[in-house]
Amino acid sequence: MKILLHDDTPAYLCHGGKQVLAQKIYENLKLLNVDVDYARWWDPSQKCDLLHLFNCSSTMVAMAHEAGVKVIVTHIVDRLTNLSRTKRFGRQLLSYAIRNTLPTRLFQRFWWSMLSQVDALVYINQYEAKAAIDVYGVPRDKTHVILHGYDDDQKEQLQSGPRNACSHLVSLASIVPRKNTIRLAKAARDVGVPVVFIGKPFSEENAYYREFLKLVDDKHVIYVGYASEEEKIKWLTEASGFVLVSEAESGCIAVYEAAAVGLPMLLSGRPWAYSYGKHPAIQYVEPSDDFAIAARLKSFYLTSQRLNIETFPVVTWREIAQQYIAVYRSVLASPAPCKGD
Repeated sequence: MKILLHDDTPAYLCHGGKQVLAQKIYENLKLLNVDVDYARWWDPSQKCDLLHLFNCSSTMVAMAHEAGVKVIVTHIVDRLTNLSRTKRFGRQLLSYAIRNTLPTRLFQRFWWSMLSQVDALVYINQYEAKAAIDVYGVPRDKTHVILHGYDDDQKEQLQSGPRNACSHLVSLASIVPRKNTIRLAKAARDVGVPVVFIGKPFSEENAYYREFLKLVDDKHVIYVGYASEEEKIKWLTEASGFVLVSEAESGCIAVYEAAAVGLPMLLSGRPWAYSYGKHPAIQYVEPSDDFAIAARLKSFYLTSQRLNIETFPVVTWREIAQQYIAVYRSVLASPAPCKGD
């Protein structure tokens, strides 16, 4: 089978977890001897049996099916999944009304109308799969849940090193409002907890990033910026805990790496964080409550210590790639899409 990976979000403008996910799938499919490549839009000679999209494009799905090519989509719905129950229920009612009352030609103007036409849909956790089924009416039998992982060759590094108590906390994320970076930095300064921030903004001229830099004091708000893999692992293995208070995430690769290290975690009280399961070493806090974040951050830090085991069970990217291969094979074994559908 020949697989092409495609996304319309350029990493040079908007780096992040989706970019890393595609890279890890590509690298590990190669290691498993799968014929895989990144889609080259300028190359008419490029062929494939299956197109793996990391965005939802009705045009791409229609064009692929017209050419007799199967399509799977890794569908990220982190913002939808982490809405309040009231807001999400409102979206669910509206979507239901649209699906069941509008004529087909009008319904097809909504981008999510194409989801039922995709040959398979992959979600990063069970909450996102449920949100897509409930709100968009995604066919349940086409949905798959495949988590994130960590690199095989990093396993020894991630699981070695000191088992520090109350050393420093690590927050690994892009410096953007959705991650609540400034809110966490202010809390760290207010209660005197050392937090190491690893990550970069989409633009160094961004106002949010500039405001964050004003809080950096190299004592309680320690900003590393972009870190190489070796540097990142060093910061993680020497830490006593991990903290991330994002409004929304879709799996979050950094959390899986921190779990492999064995770091206790302070995460947002949102569905994305509950998706890792209930574990004694994971605490939660309301991400929009400054007072609660400061209070919980202090108490979390004072009891933080790296564990001798993984925070929660984590698999490798090699195993993740094998799960994708199973989906690919299942899709390719199903009847071919009808041209013109």
